[in-house]
Amino acid sequence: MWHLCKQHPVSSVPSNLVQLPSLQFDGANVLRPEARSSLSQQLVDLERRTGYHVRVFTQYDVDATDKGPSYRKAWGLDKNTVVIRVDPSSPNIIGVPYIGDNVLAKLRRGFWIELQSRFGNIFTVREQGDAAAVLGAMSAVTECLGRDQGCAVVPGLVPEEYYATLACSVAGGLVAGFVSRIEPQGFVQRRWVWLLLFSPLWGSLFVSFGLGPVVSRTSDLAPIAGNAAAFLGAAVTPGLLQRLWAGSEPANDSINSDKQ
Repeated sequence: MWHLCKQHPVSSVPSNLVQLPSLQFDGANVLRPEARSSLSQQLVDLERRTGYHVRVFTQYDVDATDKGPSYRKAWGLDKNTVVIRVDPSSPNIIGVPYIGDNVLAKLRRGFWIELQSRFGNIFTVREQGDAAAVLGAMSAVTECLGRDQGCAVVPGLVPEEYYATLACSVAGGLVAGFVSRIEPQGFVQRRWVWLLLFSPLWGSLFVSFGLGPVVSRTSDLAPIAGNAAAFLGAAVTPGLLQRLWAGSEPANDSINSDKQ
């Protein structure tokens, strides 16, 4: 599904691409004219600021075995260049057939794989359309190449990712809440010791899978606060349930005694 290679230009480029000095070629007419113009300016600005060259082309039914002209002839590829290919006829429309060494050093392969899986998958394309997927991917690439330290992951938190982190936060809170209610036994003389013993489990669920993906993708405090509140709410739930259960037992006992 994913096509990633390092400094191996793929030869499946339309013949008219060789005559185009533009930074992008919309052979599949995915973008509107104003969007193409805006994208070209965005790529020019990135090149001026950072020296990185981002090239993108769209084409239906790209065949990697075609013996047409190469990317290197068309765009003069070097270590600072990355080529984004968009094939609307493919199950995953976004491919990255060429990544220069310097680009790959700044944005590792995990970034490119996530970029393809987030913006190029068939579900995103069906919901948002080809143009939105292409512009979203290009925005993420230019943003991360413009950062001094690059990006380990694709910026932005999509709803599906946030719901997954929220579920992990709730799970971590439930684990912490339940283990803190375990009665002391054996070498454990205090309930809070159980919390420490199980901290690798609930800590991983909350910190690594609940907060980590959020913090690494966005600076917005709302999802962080939401996950923290979900963790705390889930942590106190076992104690509340225990109190409710204990409070209902005397009432049941009194009802049974009245019947007798």
